[in-house]
Amino acid sequence: MQSNTSITPIEKKEILENISILRKKIINIRVSDNKKGYEAALELFEISKKIDFQLGIAEAKVMIAAYEYFREAKIESAIKNLDDAFAVFETTEKNEQHSYALPWAYSIKGNIAWRMGDFDEGFSNMQKSLEQSTKINELGSLAWGNYLIGGFYVEMKDYDNARYYHLKALKIFEGVDDKEGYAACLSGLGNIHLALKEYESTIGCYEEALSITITHNMPTIQARVYNDLGVAYEELGFLEQAIDFLEKGYEIRIKLNNILGKIASEINLGRIYNRLKEYQKAEKYYLDAAQNAISISANPRLQKAYQGLAEVYKSLENPWKALEYYEKYMEVNMIVVGEENESKHKNLQIKHNLEKSKQESEIQRLKNEELKEANNLIEAQTKHIIDSITYAKRIQEAILPLPSELLKYADTSFVLYEPKDIVSGDCYWFTDQVCPEGVERVILAAIDCTGHGVPGAFMVVMANSLLNEIVNEQKILEPGLILSKLDEKIRSLLHQDTATADTITQDGMDLTILNIDFEGKNMYFAGAKNSIYQVREGEINTFKGSPFPIGGSQFTKESKVFETTHIKMKEGDMYYMATDGFQDQFGGEENKKFTKRKFREYLLSISQFTPQEQYEKLYKEFYDWKRNFPQTDDVLVMGLKC
Repeated sequence: MQSNTSITPIEKKEILENISILRKKIINIRVSDNKKGYEAALELFEISKKIDFQLGIAEAKVMIAAYEYFREAKIESAIKNLDDAFAVFETTEKNEQHSYALPWAYSIKGNIAWRMGDFDEGFSNMQKSLEQSTKINELGSLAWGNYLIGGFYVEMKDYDNARYYHLKALKIFEGVDDKEGYAACLSGLGNIHLALKEYESTIGCYEEALSITITHNMPTIQARVYNDLGVAYEELGFLEQAIDFLEKGYEIRIKLNNILGKIASEINLGRIYNRLKEYQKAEKYYLDAAQNAISISANPRLQKAYQGLAEVYKSLENPWKALEYYEKYMEVNMIVVGEENESKHKNLQIKHNLEKSKQESEIQRLKNEELKEANNLIEAQTKHIIDSITYAKRIQEAILPLPSELLKYADTSFVLYEPKDIVSGDCYWFTDQVCPEGVERVILAAIDCTGHGVPGAFMVVMANSLLNEIVNEQKILEPGLILSKLDEKIRSLLHQDTATADTITQDGMDLTILNIDFEGKNMYFAGAKNSIYQVREGEINTFKGSPFPIGGSQFTKESKVFETTHIKMKEGDMYYMATDGFQDQFGGEENKKFTKRKFREYLLSISQFTPQEQYEKLYKEFYDWKRNFPQTDDVLVMGLKC
């Protein structure tokens, strides 16, 4: 090898140009083609050494460590290369610390620490990776960082955060066309669905991921998906299919010499063979897992292997062997779940969400006795208020009909009713009446009162009482006329026609109301600033109500017209009434509104299912969209099928 002193300025210039080309090449292919990325990293290492270009050496060592750890499970060598790289990063100029390799280094270091049982070190490094990736807009490491943190949350059984980080990673992977990352993320989402016992979604995610890995020849992720499918089929009780998938994944991991992967496969196979009472096979897999775990100091997995062996020997009625491995399991357990690590693990969430200064400030404030007394008083007052509102909720529930009572009129119907607060400003109302022609009619309303919580609840009680009076006592059955009467009574009760500008209120409600003759297939509809949706033969149609609300002073009562629309129903039609709470809910990855368009499209997409299935899908869609964001408004969706 040439020494630095023998390199001419022209040669040094050429070498620097080659280094620049190699660095760009690694950035472009390190994810799409791991093998070529690794080869380019080796070349970058050799050429950087010729001119003692330390940053190039460090970047090469990071990418070499990535390949060694994720592809060959050479953990000690990967750690050594990472340590060498960090030593360089710490001494480089600030502008050079923005290297694309630094977030990757943190990410790999964090993943190794986590797998070795150091949860705090693992999580801390993954956070540093995300911060650095965001700072330099390095999308590849940002995606993998989010994906790996999602995996951490899965192991901590925090599935809301796990789903959030996996979905965030999935979107970035799709944007940079990283099919391997996309497949890994799908498999991770499958793990979340499995933990939540959402089996249909579980298998769907795994099968899509498997298809991608087979099409694009991704053996490492393919092996993982086979393993995950095996675990899923085990939980479903299909043990033979589970073994088939696990062994396919195990064979690939043996060829790749993926030690961490092999241990996972061996533990899973040992567990299933033990369930099948094939104890010799179970023993062999667990012993192999233990030996491999010892070789790389993977204590959490060694713990599982020892526990499995203790169970096998217990089943074989070999108490001394069972005791031996149970004692080994307990020894490792003390390391893995010792007091220090247990404390760190429990505080990860706190460390992630709260700044240290804020935490210390809160502790200091709590030490103030005067504040403690004030807090106690506030707590007592708050409890009294909440108790009162909770009692009000019982009154509100007693006044309103039960959703299940609608089934006696329309046995294919559902009501999704999710108040924002303890009491609600949305309500549904229905009754049956016989019209003068002797035909039984069902009158059905979905009502969105001004406000929510306690103010909205007062309006709900008023709406319920007035509809009972108008329909059940006065026998007014035409929807448009019902709304006109309701508007008149609300304006009168709230003195909206006589109050001064200083005292007038704009309280009122938006609603839809239906008069349905199920036998004759006739529906009569009227709306106050609200519409209904009809799904017929694969298309969704909107029937708009009048543009006027019930109550308020922005329109004169003479100018308000509530028209009745006749709809001839057909067998198989699906009709929906809804307030605006669902479509206005903030959530998703970017904390945006669900939107009316998206709501219509979602109704169409689920309309072919039974009403009960539609209810379940709407409920799940709402909370999947909402995530951890606060609920924006009361939610009411009613559906009925002809």
